[in-house]
Amino acid sequence: MTRATEIGSGDVFLYEGYYAQQNAQNYLATFQSIVESPGNIKNALKISDGATEKIARLVSVQRAGSQSLSLKVKGASPSATVATWDELVASAIETHTKHKDQADPLITMYVAAGSPVVTHTYPAWYKVFGLGFSIALVLTCLVSVSSAYLKEER
Repeated sequence: MTRATEIGSGDVFLYEGYYAQQNAQNYLATFQSIVESPGNIKNALKISDGATEKIARLVSVQRAGSQSLSLKVKGASPSATVATWDELVASAIETHTKHKDQADPLITMYVAAGSPVVTHTYPAWYKVFGLGFSIALVLTCLVSVSSAYLKEER
């Protein structure tokens, strides 16, 4: 995100650079809200309201710096996730472009890198171990109770 400074007459010192930076930093929260909004998700992916809530749980936007955001998208396959990321970013920048004349025409939003970084994540080992242990414990108890019941019946 950048904001161009206005050119002064040169006769006086302007605090325009300072105010441009402050304006860009404050607008970043607005742009973050645009990226995360259900309306942006729905428009970008052309999906229904029910699916929008499901996808919204897979999208997270965080401030990565004073004038930058980090968009993280989770998905089933890398190619589908990259496509979702691209569509969300394009839709958010399009919304910004439509409204920037009303807010500040000197603010520009752009993608810093050519394509997103794709990583394969795995579930946390303690969750997998805990779930496996819980299922084994329930099955063991069920078999134990069943065998005790069957022994009494004989």
